[in-house]
Amino acid sequence: MAATMTVRPPQDIQDRYAALARATGRPRSFYVNKALEDSIDDLEEIYGALHDLEEYRAGRLKALTADEARRACGL
Repeated sequence: MAATMTVRPPQDIQDRYAALARATGRPRSFYVNKALEDSIDDLEEIYGALHDLEEYRAGRLKALTADEARRACGL
């Protein structure tokens, strides 16, 4: 089920989505949803890694040696 989300992109981005929608006959929401869907994996990975780095620096996350990592993965 889709939920409503309000965003306020800069006018130039809005204009680009509107032009793309006109050129292809698809609604702007199609392209906005596609962009959100395509970017969420990268954002989760990037910000997850930054969070883990902060946890490591704060001493709340232990680093593994290569051998420990291989054992943990069953290799």
